[in-house]
Amino acid sequence: MSMLTQARTLSISGAALPTYGVDKLPVFVPVRLRGRETIGRIDECRYLVTLRTDDAYAFSPSRTADLKLDTMVGTEATVSIELEGNPGLAGHAGLADIGARPREITGLIEAVRLAGQDRHSILYELELRPWLYRATLTQDCRLFQDMSVVEITD
Repeated sequence: MSMLTQARTLSISGAALPTYGVDKLPVFVPVRLRGRETIGRIDECRYLVTLRTDDAYAFSPSRTADLKLDTMVGTEATVSIELEGNPGLAGHAGLADIGARPREITGLIEAVRLAGQDRHSILYELELRPWLYRATLTQDCRLFQDMSVVEITD
């Protein structure tokens, strides 16, 4: 159950995320972030970011078919969540939101998939995992030094 139900401003950045135009405007705009963080259970930590294609800058939906989603997998991305600051003190005009700063979640993109579409944009879902998650994917192995294949199999 989420403790934070307020609407917050999201942004996403990453070297492998596609851009367009001479201003390098982002193709994707984050619309939702869901995640799970646990202490001591890095294998359960993951974030799902729902992205939509940016239609505010007249990005052509027909060009989304040319997006190479698999090139994003394995690269780093950062999601920023704008948090509100302190409400300020009575009588201190202009001191509201002191201490406000974004929370950043940086991780590796594990998967990107098409999630659907609406009238004006296409929706994608991006799965982020922390860097340390890769350490949970290892398996036990043994090294055989100075032994032949016959000695190993005996």
